[in-house]
Amino acid sequence: MVGRRDATSKPEGDPRLMPSLSIDPDFAAEGQKLLRRHPEWARRVRKALDQLAIDPRHPGLRTKRYADEVWQSYVANKTPGAWRIWWVHDPNNDDAIIVISFGPHP
Repeated sequence: MVGRRDATSKPEGDPRLMPSLSIDPDFAAEGQKLLRRHPEWARRVRKALDQLAIDPRHPGLRTKRYADEVWQSYVANKTPGAWRIWWVHDPNNDDAIIVISFGPHP
């Protein structure tokens, strides 16, 4: 089919918009437990993580600086109890993102 990409491909363009994404190993197990306790957020979190891996500046993520080195991206907008993703740039690779947490907005 013309114009169709497989699920693992990234759009062509500026490579700065296509960072690699990983989950902090210290948070990975906690994140899985959190999603099991709140399955209603699992699909939204995965979708936001996918978008973050493609373009952290996507308008739907509403990414902004949360603290000195920590960034925050929205999982959902205009939703009561909406969740956020907190992440940092990998200190060893400027083109990599490390998700350090996700969950309800504090």
